[in-house]
Amino acid sequence: MQTRPLTSEERTYLKGYFGETRFEWGGILLNLAFGLIIFTCLLFALLNVIFRYILQPLLEWDGFASDNSSLWLVSLALALGLVVNMMRSLFAFKRKSGRKLREALARNEAEIHSLTLTRAVELQEWGDEGAGFFLETNDNRVLFVRGQDLYDYAHDAEEEEAPKDPFPTRHLTLVREATLGIRLDLKPEGEALPLLPLLKRQSFMQGRGKTRQYIGPDDATFYEGTLEDVLQRFCFKDALSA
Repeated sequence: MQTRPLTSEERTYLKGYFGETRFEWGGILLNLAFGLIIFTCLLFALLNVIFRYILQPLLEWDGFASDNSSLWLVSLALALGLVVNMMRSLFAFKRKSGRKLREALARNEAEIHSLTLTRAVELQEWGDEGAGFFLETNDNRVLFVRGQDLYDYAHDAEEEEAPKDPFPTRHLTLVREATLGIRLDLKPEGEALPLLPLLKRQSFMQGRGKTRQYIGPDDATFYEGTLEDVLQRFCFKDALSA
């Protein structure tokens, strides 16, 4: 493995990865404004039905139909409460991701891994995470890569969209950020490496509610052991012998 400073393009990419660009923040604020308008209208409609068709007949109050201003104010206040709660959760996440970004930019280091692959298997996509591949190296490790940028190499990619360069190949260069392990580049080199039979998609979520967490493989991450060892770790028992 070799290391080098991050390029200006990579530093910009990391800022975009963590949503720290002006464009990203502009989109967030715009979505919150739309959310406030939509929540207000929905709450007004709901409260209008409740007051007009349920409470008004029960209370025999005739003044409601002529004045909706108070109802709009109540709806706006409730909508503001919902949006503020969403903003608190969002800003807490942004503060956490901002710390990670500052650590990565302060270290300013990229790792370059030159790999020789022996076997490879594709993992069927789950959710909207993109195509995934388990890549066994010749030093008893397995690299997992996943992302929407790998769609073109998936088993069900459109032929007319397939790239000219093959993937995976016998040799591969991985560039990742040194602190967080974020993949910055992936360069296939040499002849194509035949893929083993496709691994069927499964859920990598465990638990329920707030305890629900992801326990699957992470992009640009190395796992110790043979391909069989790593697949068994992620509950693909006897997958290669099937």
